[in-house]
Amino acid sequence: MQESRKGLVDLVKAMDCARLRAAPRSTEAGQALVEFAIVSLILLLLVAGIIDFGTLFSQRLELDNAVRVGARYAIENPKLWTSTASPADNTIEGQIIYAGDTREIPNDDAHIAIKYYTYDKVSQTKTYCGYYSVTANAYQTVAGIPQTSCVIPGSLIEITVNYDYTLLTPVLQSVFGATVRVQSRATMVEVK
Repeated sequence: MQESRKGLVDLVKAMDCARLRAAPRSTEAGQALVEFAIVSLILLLLVAGIIDFGTLFSQRLELDNAVRVGARYAIENPKLWTSTASPADNTIEGQIIYAGDTREIPNDDAHIAIKYYTYDKVSQTKTYCGYYSVTANAYQTVAGIPQTSCVIPGSLIEITVNYDYTLLTPVLQSVFGATVRVQSRATMVEVK
């Protein structure tokens, strides 16, 4: 009986040792799960940020293209302005808005600016002489230079477009705000 009891005690000790050896494995598995959760969350935020900045960069390229198209159209048609909310594509603003995926840009003075400069070839300086105002639906004179002396061949036309890009990632919104202002500008010499 003594021997069977000793065998039973040995068996219980062996089972306790096996259980103690197995216990750290279950905690290690739980620790790995927690580490995976933390790392995957950080990785997910990183991927979301990359997608957001990629989309922002794509919007910037489309905006640059739209501004160049608008400036190119403006040097041939320097007085084809419009104040309508949905401008026709035969206007400077229409060329800008329909030149890419930029239809969300409103046709107002805060988002589309068309400025005119005289250019002195000798001194290589430009003088700001006027702009088109959507609010007034007319050319506005600056520095006392009339439109007939400003909007002429050889003058410079500068198109500036502002676009408010809405960030997709809430974490980036908390850092940069809900929107990021993207601006593009092109200047060309009037030919007509």
